[in-house]
Amino acid sequence: MTGVQTCALPICTGKAARVTLNRVDVNVIAVHNIPAFVVPDENLSVNLLGMSFLSSVKWTHNNGRLVLEQ
Repeated sequence: MTGVQTCALPICTGKAARVTLNRVDVNVIAVHNIPAFVVPDENLSVNLLGMSFLSSVKWTHNNGRLVLEQ
């Protein structure tokens, strides 16, 4: 585990382990070899889909929804 800061907010600072995910599936979209961080359960109450994944797909924001396309 190393110290990381993933954004400018205080909540985005903490301990994390850097990993590479072989595959990330979201519905019918699959992306391979995605760099990621794993954080302790108590540090994050939700799962986050980061820019490492989002930069590999086409995405738009439509009426409050994130729309993904491969």
